[in-house]
Order: sequence, then C-alpha cells, then structure tokens
Amino acid sequence: MKICKCILVYFCVIAQVNLQGQSQKLNMELLSSLPSGTEIGIGIYDQGEIYKYGFVIEGQQIKAVENSYALFEIGSISKIFTTLSSLQVLEQNEINIASNISEYLAEPTSKGFNEITFYQLMTHTSGLSKFPINIIWSAFRSPRDPFLYYNEKRMFRYLNGFTFDEKEQFNYCNLGMGLLGYSISKIASQALDSIMFQETFLPLSMKASSIGISKSQYPLVVNAPGISGRPKKTWKFSNMTKGAGNVYSNIDDMTRFLKFVFEPRQSQKTLHTQLLKMEEEQISIDQNESMGLGWRIRKDANKYFYHGGITYGFKSQIAYDREGRSGIVILTNAVGLSRKESLKLKKICFQYLDQK
Repeated sequence: MKICKCILVYFCVIAQVNLQGQSQKLNMELLSSLPSGTEIGIGIYDQGEIYKYGFVIEGQQIKAVENSYALFEIGSISKIFTTLSSLQVLEQNEINIASNISEYLAEPTSKGFNEITFYQLMTHTSGLSKFPINIIWSAFRSPRDPFLYYNEKRMFRYLNGFTFDEKEQFNYCNLGMGLLGYSISKIASQALDSIMFQETFLPLSMKASSIGISKSQYPLVVNAPGISGRPKKTWKFSNMTKGAGNVYSNIDDMTRFLKFVFEPRQSQKTLHTQLLKMEEEQISIDQNESMGLGWRIRKDANKYFYHGGITYGFKSQIAYDREGRSGIVILTNAVGLSRKESLKLKKICFQYLDQK
C-alpha cells in the first residue's frame, strides 16, 4: 500500500512539474483521486495568460496527454450559454426579462404557468420542480437517453396541471432552463442550436462547441465509440430539454470563453454587456451563496462566479474571479450520476482561485 501511495505521489509531482508554474495552485492529489480511466482537460486564464493541460488517470498513475481539442459533454454549464443567448434574443426583440413567457407560448393555460417569467427561469425561482414527474416515461422509453423523448406534449401536460406554490424561492431546475431555451427558440423562430451558435459561439470563435453532436464529430469526443459508432455514455436531448445540458465543448473553446470574460473585443461589446448583467446578484441562496442570471455566485470570501455540470458520462466545472482576473475550467469524462466527483472539481477550482 505504501509503495502504491509513493507511486501516486511521484506521478502527481511529475504532473505538477509539467504545469509550468501553476502546480502550487492546483490540487493534483484530489484530481488524481478521480476514477481510473478518467480523462481530464484543464483550461486556465491567469491575468492575460492561457494554460491548457490534459491528463488521463490510469490506476495509480496520472499521465499527461494532449486533449485540448477533444470534445466533452459540459452538462449544466450549458445553462450559462442558454442564458447568455437568451438575453441576446430578448434584447433584440425588446422583451423585458420580467415578461411572462406565456405571452410567447400559446399552449399552456394554467394560472401558475401564466405567471412564469424569463427572469424566474434564469434564476431558478419559477416554482417548477427540478425534474417533472412525467419525465419518467421518457426515461423508461430510453434509459440510455432519459431526456430524449420528453417532448412538447409531455411538457405542456405537466405545466398545465402544476400548481406553483413556492415562487421566488431558489429551487435548482433543469426543467426551467429547458423551458427557457424552448421559449427563446419560439421567439426567434429558430432552433436553439442555431441561436446559440449565432449569438454566442460564433462571436467568441468557439467553433468546436455545439448543442449535441453530429456523426462527423464522433471521433473528437473523448469517449470511445460504441457498436453504433456513437461515443459511449453520451446523452441526446429533446427540443424541450436541450437548453439544460446538451452542449459539447473542448478546452480550446472554453479558454476562449474565459478570455472573453476578461478581455472582450470591440465586436463582442454587446455580448459582454449581457455577461456582466448575468453577474449581478439577484437572490440570496444562503449566507455563502447567491444567484445571478444563470451563474451561481460564491460570496463567503472572494466573489466567484461558477457552474458545474453532471451527465452520466461527464463531469465539469467552471469558475472565475473577476477581481483577481483569473478563471479555470475542468472537463472530465468521469462516469456516474453521483455528485461526489463534481464536488471534487468544484473544490479544485475554488482552491485554485483562493490562492491567487
């Protein structure tokens, strides 16, 4: 056992040496505790400098690899891009975020639904459940893709019969963010995929990022292909759910996003104004955390903007400190739905920023 531990420490040290000055700011021991077989991509913005690193956990070893181009599901980090793109569409159509979404959707008729606003969906204060109870039928139909068959008919059937008793209280809601993306697509008369590409990914030169993946992108995903050729442990989403967590990206693109956070070009001025709006504190969750538009905000020490992502085959985390001009994103293909691995990534990101 002592020999194994020594080997682990040795490889952690080797990995740290390769981090070119960032080693003292990353908890490599915690990173190496991710499950064996996990591939990891790390992107760092540090006061104008960009660093990119890749690793694979193999047993008791952590090995450096080049994977900045490789695609990962980023899960709920997608909500940041859904919110940012939505703010763009709302402004272009002169719609206030306090407006009721029912004004732009004809189907629902329930009183509770008619009072849901874009603002509430962006801040998780709509009163909607995290998951609608009737999503179970989608999961039964395709356990591999539990969100794929949750369609408009099921969504509106749920919404029309739901009583919203706890509005204005924070309740993290995948359903709400999916509904936000769907509503925006109706307003713009475009698929959310196209909206997000035109309004966010293209202006930021995030050309590898997309909602979902095409067959031509399969070889770029870190997970190995299955019998059908589709990468293993990847999820498909429906039009009603994709805004909650269907984005794929890589470290190259996510570091471009971090650079945009701190160094927007003149052509990105409008988009950056929306990002700054997202950073404004909207509601307090507890004494240590609050909610912006899309972003979670840690406020117990330095103010960090962050979000994590969990799907069955991937775990991710992004966080940045505007005052300290630094940010970090970690993408992994850690497997499972447990929050344990995600909490490790969150801790690593916060520890990195704390040492700035």
